[in-house]
This record gives sequence, structure tokens and C-alpha cells, in this order.
Amino acid sequence: MQAPVLLRICFLLFVAVSASCTSNNNASNNPSWFRWPAPAGDVPEPAIISVTPTSSRYHSDLGRLVLSGARREILAIELRVQVERGAVHALSAIPTQLTGPGGVIPVSNVRLYRLYATETPPLPGWHVRFIDPTLRHSRPLDAAIPIDAPLGGLPAGMQEGQWLALLLEIEVPSDSPQGVYSGVLRLSDDGRPLHEVPIELSVLPFELPLIGKPRFLASIDLNQLTGLNKPSDHHQPGSDSSTPHASPLLLLANTSTLLQRHGVTPHATGITPDIHMRANGEPTANWTLWDAAHATVNHAARSVNPLAHCPIQIPFDNTISALADAWTPNPTTQDRPYFERYLQMFATHLRQRQVRDRTFVELPSARSTNESLAFVARVGTVVKQLEIPVRSSFHLHAPPADTTQILHESGADAIIDIRCPPAQFCDTHDKKVTWFSLDRPPFSGTFSLNAPDTHTRVIPLQALRYRIDTVDLGDATRWPANLPAPLTPQQCSDFDASTFIYPGTVFGLETPVATMRLKRFREGVQDIRYMSLLKQSGLDHVAERLSEGLSPYALADVYRNHVDDPLGPGWLQVEDAWDIARDIMIHELMLARSDDTDTANRRLKVAILWRRFIDMTGGLSMFVEGVRVRHPNQAGMLSVECLVRIENKTQSHVGGRLQFAPLPVGWKRERRDVQLSPIAHGAPAHMTLVAQTDAIGWNSDGVTELPISLLTDDGHEFRTVARMSLLTSIPAPQPITLDADLSEWSPASGNLATSFTPLFDPLADHKTAPSPDTNYSSTITPPSGVRCLTTHDRAYVYFGITMPISQIDADTSGSNTITNRLNYHDGIPLGTDTIELLFDPSNAGTHATDDLYHIVMTRHGVVTERGISQGDRERIPWLADIQYTARTIGNQWVAELRLPRDCFGTGVAGPQYWGFNITHFDASSQRYKTWSAARWNPYDPMSLGTLVIP
Repeated sequence: MQAPVLLRICFLLFVAVSASCTSNNNASNNPSWFRWPAPAGDVPEPAIISVTPTSSRYHSDLGRLVLSGARREILAIELRVQVERGAVHALSAIPTQLTGPGGVIPVSNVRLYRLYATETPPLPGWHVRFIDPTLRHSRPLDAAIPIDAPLGGLPAGMQEGQWLALLLEIEVPSDSPQGVYSGVLRLSDDGRPLHEVPIELSVLPFELPLIGKPRFLASIDLNQLTGLNKPSDHHQPGSDSSTPHASPLLLLANTSTLLQRHGVTPHATGITPDIHMRANGEPTANWTLWDAAHATVNHAARSVNPLAHCPIQIPFDNTISALADAWTPNPTTQDRPYFERYLQMFATHLRQRQVRDRTFVELPSARSTNESLAFVARVGTVVKQLEIPVRSSFHLHAPPADTTQILHESGADAIIDIRCPPAQFCDTHDKKVTWFSLDRPPFSGTFSLNAPDTHTRVIPLQALRYRIDTVDLGDATRWPANLPAPLTPQQCSDFDASTFIYPGTVFGLETPVATMRLKRFREGVQDIRYMSLLKQSGLDHVAERLSEGLSPYALADVYRNHVDDPLGPGWLQVEDAWDIARDIMIHELMLARSDDTDTANRRLKVAILWRRFIDMTGGLSMFVEGVRVRHPNQAGMLSVECLVRIENKTQSHVGGRLQFAPLPVGWKRERRDVQLSPIAHGAPAHMTLVAQTDAIGWNSDGVTELPISLLTDDGHEFRTVARMSLLTSIPAPQPITLDADLSEWSPASGNLATSFTPLFDPLADHKTAPSPDTNYSSTITPPSGVRCLTTHDRAYVYFGITMPISQIDADTSGSNTITNRLNYHDGIPLGTDTIELLFDPSNAGTHATDDLYHIVMTRHGVVTERGISQGDRERIPWLADIQYTARTIGNQWVAELRLPRDCFGTGVAGPQYWGFNITHFDASSQRYKTWSAARWNPYDPMSLGTLVIP
């Protein structure tokens, strides 16, 4: 009887041990929750950590990182490492080489960075105006620091609940055979294993080309680089390491390599050859450092990309000033020889070095347009004779057509070989525009720390779409010079939020460090290199369709009606769409190969991807640009005009019938419908619907909704809602006393405005119109806390406004430095809580702003003007006896405003129907809202609401 009992005991022990082993094996297959067995003794149990990629596209169900990439491609994955239980005392992260068929991807091609957050500066006007607030990040992860940096690498310890962000980069070698490569990322605590992340990389059977155009230039100021990259004499507590001083040429080489690795071609500035004057007046120079600097940049760039074509810029701003008075618009007969000899000296030296084909002259900006053009014509004439390409770098703040005319009339146009306007004025119909410099959204992408990720990734695609030869990214070393070294990333971003590299000395490095924005820019460069492969494979139509969907328009094509009236950013801000486009390109390239053995399955995958991409980028968009109420006709009927914009992003022509859906009781259509002529792909159309009524029903906030329907010829229905904002002034029983006390005001039928909508509506951009089974969506938003009342008597029109005080204004309420100076940026009144009133007494419904009257109110005063002062234009005074008073009551700001009825110069008796709008800028939330139906431009007269004065 004992034998069976012993057998049962042995069997149970075997089952227990097997279960234990199975449990451990399962844990190792799910590394996010892997627990290392605690050793015996007093050694504490290792911590439990999790590693999670921030993008789901890199994460498989088995806990692996699954990637695919072409040869020469750099793949980047962000990882979140968090301590779930216990504590980590000495964290280390070590990747292994990736082993695959016929070879390995060495560890040197696998790089790890720790990501640090950088606090964003105050938002610029374009950001408030165009960016969905849900896309804002106050502390984005931006600085990428190598984990082996002497300072700022992996932390010494982490407590339970703490986390850090890592960036894993894998550069696929150009000689890697096709196939699947495997490796792991091992994390340990003082040598004890904590976590393993399996990595699976599929190397694709093609290589990204080292394309030469479009190219992206960035200058490296050698003085700035060496002056602010001096190693720190102060190290973190417990650090006894010292960083040797790096030579200027070593810093220059490291910086050039860093930029070129991210698709940016560097060129050196801030260095001038040592020039002396001979007895006969001829200039001579010591070229040693000058030649060494440019040779260093070129060699470093070509070590990454053998096709790199680093330009050489001839400096002459300070040198010429020292030699002669060359800045004078009308040069004397004495200074011209010095100027010409200086350039001749450069031409001779560059000819000897055989680098004239990559040399350009950057003309410094002058004090005025006339001086700048005169200087361009003068310098260009000399340079033309020396056969040195000339690049015009002055930025004329004028529309593209005006710029061309000014250049032509000045004679400068004939001698300029390359024109490099800011993106806002980059009209690619001008054949001499082959470069452009970054501007700001919506005209171009940006490196701004405030911007969403796609705003940087889109820059290369814009250059490709518009056939631009070169994009000037500006100075890569935009760092403050008045602060002691070493500079931190925060200090640099506070100085210039668009700098895309940071000094590395604060981390003990002899090279600057990249930002995540620069790495996203590299993704954009790789996007257009994939498109180059598509064109080489005869798949031009695929590249065109993808680029058109990702970025339909940019540069000067952004203008809607005039230069002060742009559309929103013309690129897709949904990051998933960019990743889908990349996957489509990969599958299309694989299908084009004759040796693809998975054709059927791949065709199904690419069809699904195309469907998702088209849903994100295609379809028909319809929205209302404005609703105006006109004077009654002879029959006493009011006309309500709705301007509707329709954009066709489908692949075929779209026609149909536009009409009002069921209107309120008592309303009637002027015509039953408006026939929509077929709209070509990518084209917009404007239609006007008119309804009539003898009375408008009032509601509590001055807003009425009118449903609109578009019935296409193929039987689909698209719907939207027109927001009619109307305010009616009521007679005042007695003149209003301006005391910022609204107790004598009484809300009546239709004289109160409380509903405000964001100027930028993210749901209306780059998305298809509602499907037929979608209900009419309401545009009315809950009250924002702003209330505007209006009343009138025989001589005056009054406005009473209440608004909650934002935290920013509350914090400055006791300041003695408060002024009434307004800070406008891209049409947004930044800095303080602001209310704007806009009047268009003519109610003509044009898009020109000359007829507008503009009142800006803050807690500290009022500013008035005729028209809208945009850009650098001075305000046009509005000479009117406007009275204003305001005060703070609790957390509310109360204002009263009195306008003479004749201050608009209308002189028309009877009821008045004026174009009218109210805007509100909340300084704390950085949100800009409008009462009318305005979408992009609150100052467009066609987008105003209506003010009725009986």
C-alpha cells in the first residue's frame, strides 16, 4: 500500500513544480509583469517594473516590440518605464544586437535616450487661433539625452509609482539582408535582471535613397556654438567626473553630424577670415580657420550622407562695414572699389578651392524696403560679374504679387538668382522662388515647442509637393547669449521656442542634443524618401494621392480672400494618418516587386489601409462661413443670407442641390434649392442660400440655428447647421449712467448675447461631412460667463458687459505696471482678458475690413480704431466721443460703453441692420471665442452676426 501513496506524493510534487515552471515561463512571455525570484538572505526583492510603448503600432499581443523598416531608415519608439512595486536603486538599460538571416544589426545601431520634459512658453497667436486646445501640452517630452551621458542619463534610483520616458532608435544598416531580426532590451537593477523587452524587426527588401533634393539647410553659428557649449565647472552632487574642453572644430563636427543624421544639411556661419589691407589698398586674408571650419562641416555631413551638399556662405556684413561704407544706398566713388575687391578676393579663393558651385551670398536686411532693394541691386550687380550665386534673404512684408512688382521696378529682380521668401509670401508660380524659409502655421510647418507633432513632420512634404529646391530652417543654435554657460533646455526654449537642438554641456557632452521635434522632422524626411521610391517604381499616383491627402495646401495657397484672411493649417493633424500613409507606401512597394510571395494577403491589407486613409482625408466638407440679416424689403420681409463653403476631397466630381432643411414656422425659402455645379477634386465652391421671414423668433442668447442639406447627384445627403447670431437693441427708458453698475439694465427679448464658440472648430477640418443618418448637430455652446446687453436712446447706443476674471488677470490686479497696451499676435489679443466689438454699419457683406469699426476693451481701458490693424500697419484713429467705464466686482469684470449713434457716419433714419460681432479672449485658458459664425477670421465682415437698432 505504501508504493501507491509514494507515487501519488511524487506525482503531486511533479505537478506543483511543473505549474511553478509554467507560471514563470508565462511571466517571461509577458515582460511587462515579469517578477524575478527573490534570492535567499537579506537581499531585498527586486522591483516590478512595466515597459509600455506610447504608440500601439509597435506593441504586439505577446509584449514584443514589432517594427518594420527599409534599409537606411531610422525607427524610433518611445517607451514608458514605470516602477509598479518596490524600488529601483541602480537602473540600467542595455540593448542587444539584432540577429537575423545572414547577419546582425550591431548594438552600435541601437541607441537609447532619456526624454526630458520642457515647459512651453506662452502660446503664440497662431496657436490660439488654429490649434485644437485638446492637442496642447504644457510640458512635452522634448530633450533626448543619451542614457550614457555623464550627467542626466538614467536615474540612480526610482521609487514605486515613478516613471521615466525612453526613446529607442534602431538604424537599419544599408547592407542588411531582408528578413526578421530579433533582439531584446534588458533592464536591470544593480546587475539583477528586472525586465526584458523582446524586439522583432522586419527589414524590408529596399533601401531609402540618399536624395539630394529637396534639401533642408540649417546654419551653425560657430561663435554661439563654442561660447555656449563650454563645459560646466559645476556637476551634480556625487559626480566627480570632469568634461574636457572640446575644440571648436570638434563641436562643429559633432553638431554637423547630429543635424545630418536627422536629414538637415548644415553650413557654418559666424566666422570670417582674418582680413588685412595691403599698402596698395588690396584686401588679403588668412583662410586657415575659415577653410578648416567649412571642410569640417562638409566632411562630417558626408560621413552620414555621401550626397550631402553643404553650402558656403560669404560673410560680409561686419567686414564690409569695416572696409568701406557699403551700407549707404548711394555709394560714393571711393567705397565701391573696396567692396568689389572684397568679393573678388572671395571669388578667387573659392575658385581655387573648387567650391564655387555651392557658394551663396546672403544679403543682410536693411532698415527699410527701399534701402534693402537698393543694396540688393548694388551687391547683385557685382556678384553677377563674379558668377557667384546670389540668395536674397531680405523679407519683404508684402503679398507675393507686390513683392514681384517691387523687385522688378527696382531692377533687383534681374540679378537675383535665388529668391527665399518666408512661407507666407512664397508663391511658387514665381519661377525664381526655389527656396522658402519657415514661417508659422497655417503657412508652413514649424519647429515650435508649442506645436503638435505633425506640424514638424509636414515640413519636408510641403517642400516636395511645391517642388521647392531648399527650405531654410534658420539658425540651429538659437540660444540666449546673455546667460552663463552651461545652458539648460528650458533656458533655450524660453529664449526661442523653435530651437531644435540644445547645448549638450549641461549633460557633460561634447555635442548638442536633439529635440524630439528634430526627430519627428526626420520622420518627415523619411516619408518623402519613401515617396521617391514609389516614383522610381512607377507608383507616382500613390505618392501624389498620399501627399495630397496629408497636406492639401500650404504657403501662399493658404489665403482665402486676402493676405490677412488665411484658412486653417493645410495638413492633417491626426498622427495616425501619417503612420497609415507610411504603411500604405510599404505595402505598395512590396506589391510592385515580382518576388512578393504574399500578394493576396498584402492586397487585402493595403485595401483596408487605403479605406482608413480615405476616411481620414477624403470626403466632402461643408460649413457655413457667415449668416447676415438684411434690411426689410418693400413687403416688410427680412432676408437671411447664408454663405456656404463646400470642399470636394473625393476622387470624383461632385454636384447636387443645396437647400435649407425644414425652416422655423413663418420662414420661407427664396428658392427651393440652389443647383451645385460639379466641383472638381480638390476644389472649393461657394453657394448662397437665402430665406425670408417677417419676424425672427428670439431666444435667450441671440442665436438661432438653420439646418442646411446638400443632396448630391449620386444620392447622398450631407448636413450642417447655419448659426445665425442676432442681437436687438431695446429702447432705454432713460439715459444710462456709466457707472459699471448694470442694475438699471433689464434683459429683454433678444438683447442679450451669451453663447460663444471657439474660433477654430477641429471637427470641421479635414473630415467628411456628416453621414445621411447623422442628426443635425447643434452649434450652440453653453454660456461662457460672458454676457453682453445692448440698449439705445435717441442719441446713443449702449453696451453693458460682464465677464469672469481669469486667473492671470486676477494675479496682476494689484500690479502698478499694468498698462493699456495691447499685444496682438496673428490677430489674437494676447496677454490679458479682452472683449472686442466689431461693427460694419454698411452691412455690405464683403470680405474687406476697411469699413469695420473696432473697439477693444480690457479691465484697464479701451482702444478704438477704424478698420483692423493687421501686421505692422498703424492703427487708423476713429474720432468719436466714445465713453467707457469698468470696475471689478468680486470675481467679475463689469463694463459699460456709450457710442454716439452718428459716430459711424451712417446718417440713415429708421431701423438699422449692422454687421456685428463680439469676441472674448480668456488669458488663463488661452482660448479665443466668438459670438458670430466666424471660423478662421473673426474680422471678416461676411462672418459677422447682426445688430438691429430699431
